[in-house]
Amino acid sequence: MVEKSGRFYYAFYERDFTGAVPLRGLAPGRYRVRDYVNATEYGEVSARTPGLRSHFRGSLLVEAIPV
Repeated sequence: MVEKSGRFYYAFYERDFTGAVPLRGLAPGRYRVRDYVNATEYGEVSARTPGLRSHFRGSLLVEAIPV
């Protein structure tokens, strides 16, 4: 996880993945999550959300933006 200007960036790599990826390190509050490479919106999460449900092949690069 990398934080820049209040936004959090995550990178996940797996040959073929289905499940929940952890978004650790988020500050309290709500965040809009999007795959910034494929322009896919994943909705909103909070620091208490256990993970982001996703399916990807190869890599998943997401950005968590404070709402």
